[in-house]
Amino acid sequence: MTRRRRTGGKLEAARAATTEALLRAGAELLADNPVGDVLSQLKATAIAARAGRTTGAFFNIWPTQDAYRTALLGWIRQERVHSRRAVEQEIAAVLQAQGPDVRLAEVVRGAANANFEALMADPMARLEIALWAFAASRSDVEDEGTARARGEAGDYLRALYDEVDRDLVPTYAHVFEALGRRMRPEWTVDDLAVSLTALVQGLLMRAVVDPDSVHDSTPDGVERWSFFARVALELVFALSEPVVSDADRRVVFDVAEYGEPAPQLVLTAGDDGKLDIELHWSRAIEDGRIAVEFSIDDCVWSVPLSSDPAKALWRGRMPWNGTPPAELEFSLHL
Repeated sequence: MTRRRRTGGKLEAARAATTEALLRAGAELLADNPVGDVLSQLKATAIAARAGRTTGAFFNIWPTQDAYRTALLGWIRQERVHSRRAVEQEIAAVLQAQGPDVRLAEVVRGAANANFEALMADPMARLEIALWAFAASRSDVEDEGTARARGEAGDYLRALYDEVDRDLVPTYAHVFEALGRRMRPEWTVDDLAVSLTALVQGLLMRAVVDPDSVHDSTPDGVERWSFFARVALELVFALSEPVVSDADRRVVFDVAEYGEPAPQLVLTAGDDGKLDIELHWSRAIEDGRIAVEFSIDDCVWSVPLSSDPAKALWRGRMPWNGTPPAELEFSLHL
């Protein structure tokens, strides 16, 4: 009887299948029991049994259980790419569907809803919470293996967060460019990525134990907004601002009703979220003090102006986001 050996290609395929089965079994084992010293569950016998393989097959691939643990954490990190891809795909779909008329709110709603849904359905997201708790905990008395595993858990999370940033920062930057926005001077797109990741993970933890508190809503009665989407939109508005062209930054009002010589009011949008106010008026003011009162969208601001008598100029500033209003009601108080 003639024995036939498997060819190199078939042998490599079999080894790859066994490797995949053992890694997936380890990930499922951790996901089923994401508590305590979570990585201590990674025993060759339990993993091999769950994968339907032998311990011999296990040690034929990894010489030690520590080597397997390192490989498993890397494999899980790669698997977590799928939930991030859901965010990127949703953003691309919204931008393509709505074209030049796309609204920031719709992009944030679609991406945030997709992200939160993907994380809620992904058992590995819960595993990350357990790994964070394990990496953050400390004990005065622990063996070398536990200390090494704790360090690997921390390394895994740092590498995961770095990958999240590398994937999402260019996506967020592309959205801002497409919608004519930019980060405020004191913030970066990296800061936004870190904040949104921390926000969604915190809400995920709360939703697991108290789902009613992290509830969806339909403000307009049509579109569904996840809790994460609503908060994410407010965060995006807080950390970013519209890109304003030089032509749109400055608005000039001639005010004939104050007589001759007529004052001229100039509003200029600054880069720091403020509106610069200049009042050009050659009329002599006894005490040199003027306040300008604005009425915009039913809101009233009173801004005192400091004088520069040599230039017949008064200046002031007020908080403002975006371009100056093209129309407004105002009065001067001498």
